[in-house]
Amino acid sequence: MINRVYFTILCCFFLLPTATNAQKRWTLEDCIEHALQHNLDIGHKTVDIALREQDWQMAKRERMPSVNGYTNIYSNFGHSQDVFGTIQRNDNLNSNMGITAEIILHNFGTLRNKIKQTQIDKNATELERLILERELTVKVIQGYLDMLLQQALVQARDSAVLHANHLFERAKRTTKIGTTALADVYEAQAALARENQQLESAKIDVERARLHLAQLMLLEDEQSLDIMPVQMPSTSLFAGVFDKSTVLKTVYSHHPVLQRFDTLARGMDIERRLIRGANYPTLKGSTSIGSTYFNPLRFTEKDNFFRQTQDNFAQQVAITASIPIFNKGQTRVQLKQLDLSKSQLMLEKEREKQEIRNQIQQLLFDFQSNQQQHKTAKEVMTHSEQSMLLTQKSYEAGRSSIYDYNNSRNQFIQAQNDWLRAQYSELFSYKMLMFQMTGQAQVE
Repeated sequence: MINRVYFTILCCFFLLPTATNAQKRWTLEDCIEHALQHNLDIGHKTVDIALREQDWQMAKRERMPSVNGYTNIYSNFGHSQDVFGTIQRNDNLNSNMGITAEIILHNFGTLRNKIKQTQIDKNATELERLILERELTVKVIQGYLDMLLQQALVQARDSAVLHANHLFERAKRTTKIGTTALADVYEAQAALARENQQLESAKIDVERARLHLAQLMLLEDEQSLDIMPVQMPSTSLFAGVFDKSTVLKTVYSHHPVLQRFDTLARGMDIERRLIRGANYPTLKGSTSIGSTYFNPLRFTEKDNFFRQTQDNFAQQVAITASIPIFNKGQTRVQLKQLDLSKSQLMLEKEREKQEIRNQIQQLLFDFQSNQQQHKTAKEVMTHSEQSMLLTQKSYEAGRSSIYDYNNSRNQFIQAQNDWLRAQYSELFSYKMLMFQMTGQAQVE
């Protein structure tokens, strides 16, 4: 019997970690990390970055010489005329073999600029992925805080149901002993039914928020998404840390959208050099080593293959210059098009900068207004609670009706819900400002 008890305790000990793991609670960092790892658009950009890396490696290898080996064998049959006009049969067997190498000596920095251009393309793609990550992170933060808010509203509704149930039981007892009218029982029962209905509606809102967050995370089983509760600040967040000019300067310095425009502008400068390079000569150096073999099939006296290959072995070194003379004015037109494209790019940058400025201004306004609403809602909730407590004592003393008490209690519940919404709205706008300034997403 004792052995069985020990065995049961041992099994429970080993099964405890499994049960604990099954009840994983997700922090905001966990949700963001999971969403970023499983997002298909971000995964596509990651592959695109790898492709740009290979383009960069290929551009760097263009500096190296190209080396090729060649060999061929061919035969001629039939009559032909030589330089003296004699027509005779000329059957022969020919072959040649060798190695050639070619390298670019000078092309006005085209190779160097192509390397820079591929590197810029890679950096621009990395910034595009970062932009997608920021957008997804903002959505996850909003979904996470919305789920926390809905859970807090459920807790408030749950306590209201308990209180309404207590009031209903009290009304039944007092009515039974004849101190209150039967109408009080029906009113308390109706209030309990209303609170149960509000509680079920709040639970549905929690599941809707859970489903939305799970979809952002690409989590297959949304029911397994149990997020970590957050210790909300007891007082309103301090707004003095946000100076408008400082916030804008900080956001401008590292915002990936603006960095992408700057990167594309540098790419256009590199492209200008590449276009101008078409007007300058290109010098190529080449060398080749090889040997030939000739076999006149009509003659018997001839050197063998190995002897001819040795005697005909030769080397060649050459420098080739390609000098552009006239290209129909294409270079001038391309440079003008590039200038127009860069002007358009700068206008788009200013437009995006204006959008970011408007977004930051809206966040600052929302934070300040939410902070004021949080403060006001807390005062309303405090006074509503005091009024409800006084009305409760008056009802228990028989000096006020249950209708007055329910009305006072409903006002307190509404004030409590408004306070919770204002609290989470202030927290969301605060976290959005911090995220825009630092790029870090934290709830605590």
